[in-house]
Amino acid sequence: MNALIESQYFPPLAYFSVLLKHEKVWIEQFENYQKGSYRNRCHIATANGLLRLSIPLEKGKNNQTCIKEVKIHNDTNWQIQHWRAIKSAYGNAPYFEYYADELLPFLKKIRLFI
Repeated sequence: MNALIESQYFPPLAYFSVLLKHEKVWIEQFENYQKGSYRNRCHIATANGLLRLSIPLEKGKNNQTCIKEVKIHNDTNWQIQHWRAIKSAYGNAPYFEYYADELLPFLKKIRLFI
């Protein structure tokens, strides 16, 4: 069975369970951007409750913009802020040191589009 799913920034576990249930998975790149969706944001669990992390986007997007054309606003240090939040929330968790090595390069890379 195949699945076509939307892109998400650090999706919840339910997203990955869909990936595991299908032989082939495609990520939709021609859908329209949806404000308020998880395309550019996620929630992480912290000691003080949930913290929302958002990738800043360039102005000019709307619900008619194709998702692959939505640009990231890279004038801020959002990657560093997200890394610090993730490290603060999960730095003492078991095995974090192993996952951190995989996660950090993903966050450090400057990308133009979500």
